[in-house]
Order: sequence, then structure tokens, then C-alpha cells
Amino acid sequence: MARFLSLLAMILVGSVGILFAASNRMVVDLSVWPLPFTLPSPVYAVVLGAIVFGVLWGGLIGWLSSLRARRRARLETRRADNLEQDLHVLRDKIEALERRPLI
Repeated sequence: MARFLSLLAMILVGSVGILFAASNRMVVDLSVWPLPFTLPSPVYAVVLGAIVFGVLWGGLIGWLSSLRARRRARLETRRADNLEQDLHVLRDKIEALERRPLI
């Protein structure tokens, strides 16, 4: 169900992007104040480029901010695995001791 909703959302966003690009083909001049250069570019390229840049930048920031949590999760998983192995060893020792005859 989640895959279907994700696919539906991607189709919807893609359709809106295509409609936006088709209806905003006017050319604008991009310039950065201290530089003397201008770059003629269609409006849709500027807007969609800004959106793509923002999504990528936000994804990078989110990924970098989760590094500590992912590292901690890896360490805790390793710790839990080690504790489970210790538990199995101790259970085996207990079973071996219970099987030993009493003197």
C-alpha cells in the first residue's frame, strides 16, 4: 500500500512539474549582484533548479544530522548481539551443570 501511495505521489509531483515547465517557458536573465555576468534561462529551469537544490541540500543536512544516531544504533546492535551470544553460552553451561550427576 505504501509503495502504491509513493508511486501515486511521484506521478502527481512529476505531472505538476511538467505542467509548470510547459506553461513557464519565458526567458529571464539571471545575475548575481557583484558579478557582471548574466545568464539567460527559462523560468521553469530556475524554479525547478532551486527546488532540486533545496531537496538535495535538505537531504544532505538530514543525512549528516543522523550520523550520530545511526552510529549509536550500530553500536547498540553489536552490543545486543554480543550479549545474546553470552546468554547462549551461559545457558549451555547451565544445562551442562544440570546434567552432571550430584556427588
